[in-house]
Amino acid sequence: MVMKASVEEDDAAWELNLPDKMEKSNANWVDITHDFKEACKDLRLGELLHDKLFGLFEAMSAIEMMDPKMDAGMIGNQVNRKVLNFDQAIKDGTIKIKDLMLPELIGVMDTCFCCLITWLEGHSLAQTVFTCLYIHNPDLIEDPTMKAFALGILKICDIAREKVNKAAVFEEEDFQSMTYGFKMANSVTDLRVTGMLKDVEDDLQRRVK
Repeated sequence: MVMKASVEEDDAAWELNLPDKMEKSNANWVDITHDFKEACKDLRLGELLHDKLFGLFEAMSAIEMMDPKMDAGMIGNQVNRKVLNFDQAIKDGTIKIKDLMLPELIGVMDTCFCCLITWLEGHSLAQTVFTCLYIHNPDLIEDPTMKAFALGILKICDIAREKVNKAAVFEEEDFQSMTYGFKMANSVTDLRVTGMLKDVEDDLQRRVK
C-alpha cells in the first residue's frame, strides 16, 4: 500500500516496488503498508477508524466488501448463462427486433416501466432501464411499436436527468444521473419521437378494434 505524501520531486520515492510501466510523476510516495496493518491490529470487531469529516452520509454510502448482498464482485461465476449484448442477442436469435406480438410488446413495456420507476426512486440507469436490451440501440429495432417505445423511454430519462441536474437539489442516494456511456437518443428530436408514438397509438387502436 502506497500513499502520496507531497508533490515535490524526489527520486528516492521511486525505489518502491512500483510497476515499471508506471510513468514517473512529481508525486512523492510513502509506503504505509506496515503502519496500516499495525493500526488494524488494535481495532476490535465492529470498530471503525475514520477522520473527522466522516459522517452519516459516508457511512450509509459505504459498501461492505466480501458481502454478496453488497459486493457485486462476490457473484463471481454463479451465473451460468451467457450474458449477451444487443447485437449478440440479435445474431443468436434470442431477441426479436420485428413482428412482435401484442403480448410480447406488453411484457417488455410493463417491465421497462417498472425499471423506469425504480430508477426514479434512486437506483442507477445501468441496473434498471438499461437492463432492457431494446433500449441500448433503438436504431436496430425494425418493429415500429417497439422502436417508438424505446425512443420514448430514452427521451423520458434524458428529460428527467436534465431537469434534475439543472435544479441541483439532489443527493446521489436520491437520484443517479450517470448514463454509464449509454446513448440517450440525442440524434432524434422530441417532436419526432412524439410523432412516432402517435402513429403507433393510432395503429394499435385500429388493430384492437
